Amino acid sequence: MPNVVMPVESNSLLHRTAYLPYEGRGSAFRLRLFNYKEVLQLVTPTRLTGTHSWHEVLLTDPPVNKAEVTLSWKLNSNVFGRVYRTVETNADLTFGMLVHDALNEEPQQQNRDYWFEKRSAKSYGDETLGETLQVLEGKYKRKAVIDEMSITLYGVVIPTSEEWAAMS
Repeated sequence: MPNVVMPVESNSLLHRTAYLPYEGRGSAFRLRLFNYKEVLQLVTPTRLTGTHSWHEVLLTDPPVNKAEVTLSWKLNSNVFGRVYRTVETNADLTFGMLVHDALNEEPQQQNRDYWFEKRSAKSYGDETLGETLQVLEGKYKRKAVIDEMSITLYGVVIPTSEEWAAMS
C-alpha cells in the first residue's frame, strides 16, 4: 500500500529549512529525497516561559497531530540548552502543545537533551526543562527565550505556491 502524503500550508510563523543543493526543486522531488517529511523553523525568537497568544496557533492547515521538535533556548551567551521531543495528540497540534511538552515532559533521550552554564555541560537529570529554567531564571534574573525551534512533520508536504495553483 502506498504512503499517503497530505499537502498542507505551514503557519506564517514558520519557514521551511533550506536544503541548499535542492532549493527550488518541487514537492515531488522533496518527497522522494526526504522520505515524506518537512522540516520547519520558528521565524522569530520569543520568550519560552509564560502564556502567549501564539500558543493557540495551529502549525499547519489542515492541522497535523504529530511532530518532532528540537527546541534550543538561551538565557544569555553563557547559559543555553536544547531539548528534543516527539509530540503526538488526538487534537490539532498547536505551538503551545510543542512548548508545553518541551517544558514539562521528562527527557526522552538523555544524550540529546542538555544545557550549558559557563562552558560546563549539564544534564537535566530527572528534572524537566521547566523546572531547570525556573531555577536558572531566578538565579540570572532574566527570562529564557527560544533561540531556535525546529519542527519535523512526517506524512506531509508543503507545496510551493505554483504547486498549489496546479492542484486547484
